[in-house]
Amino acid sequence: LHSFLTWWPITSPIGIDIEKIYSRAKSLFPKTATEAEWALADRSPATFFRYWTSKEAVLKAAGSGLKDLSRCRVIRIRDDHHLDLEYKNKKWQVAHTFFDDHIASIVKNDFRIDWTIS
Repeated sequence: LHSFLTWWPITSPIGIDIEKIYSRAKSLFPKTATEAEWALADRSPATFFRYWTSKEAVLKAAGSGLKDLSRCRVIRIRDDHHLDLEYKNKKWQVAHTFFDDHIASIVKNDFRIDWTIS
């Protein structure tokens, strides 16, 4: 996976996470997102990993660890490849791409993301 970012110089932090999409135990869903977050979308494995990878990308960009997973919230689903999160009173934009049963999420914010899968 290659992601080419159009930027110079870097003006904000970035974070990325990639995961294979597969069925997860339903008991993990409330640990990953609140009822308000789940109300934005279905509870499918794709959505679970969309939320998980987005939150992990934001936490990496913020320099935090998974200990703050519950403080990072999905607040808006823009479309099938973009959503917004809030963490530490800051809004974060995340872009996704899907490939070979995987999802890659990257903190977008002010960057233009052009995905190239090879």
